[in-house]
Amino acid sequence: MIDEDILIDRIPFSVSWKGHDIATNSILKTTIEICEKPYIKNVIFNNPATIVFWSDFTKTVVKCSDEESYDPEKGLAMCIAKKMFGNKGNYYNKIRKWLKNA
Repeated sequence: MIDEDILIDRIPFSVSWKGHDIATNSILKTTIEICEKPYIKNVIFNNPATIVFWSDFTKTVVKCSDEESYDPEKGLAMCIAKKMFGNKGNYYNKIRKWLKNA
């Protein structure tokens, strides 16, 4: 078992979390929420769609356009990107912004 006081003593003074100074013992002894990033539970590759099921019980679906050939690797990468940008349909606008000068 780790002594809580040892962990508290090793935190730099400048550390803050969610707008609170956590260099004091009293704030550290409160409960800190741990946000776990969702991970992939399952993937279905079904031309022209790629579907990812996440550990947070959501799913992400992307489809390639009629002009593109189906690429499972790109489909999975685009599902991950879409999830990172909020699982909304406008995720590709953010990607396109950086690709226009490539």
